[in-house]
Amino acid sequence: MILNSPYAKRGYIDHTAADHTSLLKFIETTFGLTPLSQRDAAADGLTSAFTFSSSSGDHSFSWRHFF
Repeated sequence: MILNSPYAKRGYIDHTAADHTSLLKFIETTFGLTPLSQRDAAADGLTSAFTFSSSSGDHSFSWRHFF
């Protein structure tokens, strides 16, 4: 799984198995929601791949990055 976010840790590689329930777990954890099932309750929440405590750089979007 590739995570693309201004809050993703730069150069971070995680070898933990993740699937679509990991995305659901991340949303549930982020917004304080209760798990919908035992499967997403037990899933990895992907929180180790993000850093929300500090802003490390310019995260502005520009088309010049693509041309």
